[in-house]
Amino acid sequence: MLKMGSSKPWPDAMEVLTGQRSMKADGLLEYFRPLYEWLQAENQRTGEYIGWEPSKMQYCTAEQRAALSAKETSTPETQQPAES
Repeated sequence: MLKMGSSKPWPDAMEVLTGQRSMKADGLLEYFRPLYEWLQAENQRTGEYIGWEPSKMQYCTAEQRAALSAKETSTPETQQPAES
């Protein structure tokens, strides 16, 4: 299959091996459905938050943001060399 995949599109190689040109996740979803349902119930029971919450931390100070803004608007001729 790998040798064929280097010279043919992957759907052609997959069709030779499986008889199908497309991939489907139905079998995996069905297999893991009990785990998925348990995790949903467990997360709801424990109040677990799933996902990313916006950060409350400020990563740049006002001075740093001003310096970055000034650097972006200046031309190469007006920029001073960085200190070593």
